[in-house]
Amino acid sequence: MELMSKNDLRNYLLSEGFSIVAKANSGISIFDVLRVENRNFFEQISDKLTNESLLLNKIGEIDMFFENENIVLPVNFEDIVSDTFSQNNVKEMEAGAAIKHTKKILKTLKGSFKFDALFKSAVKANFSFDKTIINTFSTELLGKFVNDGKINKGATHYKDMINNDLYVIFEIAMTHNFSVEFFDSNNDLVKFNVADAKKNTTGDVTLKNKQEFDTKIVFDNTDKKAVFAFKAAHLDYKGTYYKLSSEKHKDLEDIGIPSLVMDALHIFKNDEYKTKDEFLAALKENLQESDYQQYNETFVEYSKFAKFVIHEETKLKIRSHEDFWASTDLAIEIN
Repeated sequence: MELMSKNDLRNYLLSEGFSIVAKANSGISIFDVLRVENRNFFEQISDKLTNESLLLNKIGEIDMFFENENIVLPVNFEDIVSDTFSQNNVKEMEAGAAIKHTKKILKTLKGSFKFDALFKSAVKANFSFDKTIINTFSTELLGKFVNDGKINKGATHYKDMINNDLYVIFEIAMTHNFSVEFFDSNNDLVKFNVADAKKNTTGDVTLKNKQEFDTKIVFDNTDKKAVFAFKAAHLDYKGTYYKLSSEKHKDLEDIGIPSLVMDALHIFKNDEYKTKDEFLAALKENLQESDYQQYNETFVEYSKFAKFVIHEETKLKIRSHEDFWASTDLAIEIN
């Protein structure tokens, strides 16, 4: 397995389009919406001077912005076991930093380990993700999902949405299996008794070590995964448009619009109109005057959609934090 320096890992993750989570988290999922924190004028100036940028807050899932209470988020994610990703890990970390980071992941996986009992002499460490799972969802399908929905203007963060302050997670990198090996001051690997190590392991995490003595401690929790990196797409609001979609045809019939009226509009079903005036002109051309006068406001209400462009290759420049991942200048604290 090829181990990398922290700087090499930073460059690798950046080239792959990932942002790193400052604290490995089991509560991060595809479709989570992240909001850029509010920054006043002086804070923005400070950000520019210190080359820092975004602090993101998780505010919920994307379906919170839609009016339809029965809307169902897609579930056809693709799971990929990434051997390539797992081969790019960190070598020669300071031992204390490695222990601190390992404890955070163990906490996420509902476990703990008493490092002091076995590794007091350690001065540096190698850290490895032994099995990384990439969970991803097509940004093309994400765009279709967002643009086909009826936006709820009463949603708490609706203004953030149209102000282009929101990002949607579409890919996550997670693990339930990782390992650490420690070196002493002579640069020799620290050997430990596996039975003693297991006694110092508590919670839902187990050790996968099989032999009596070992130099690499291997942690695992098959029931829970820790997300340590993700990709997020920027929601770029482009205004509104009007469309009588197939789904809206059914909704309009359900609220009592006569079938004969709906049949008259079949000719331009699913056509998009950039403005309300263009849409009304199409209605007027295809409806009897009495039907137009009676139903045009209802048609406008049911046919107005928000238009978003999904930017997949978003470069997030993130506010740094004082922990191992923060040294990559990509660490994100998701509150």
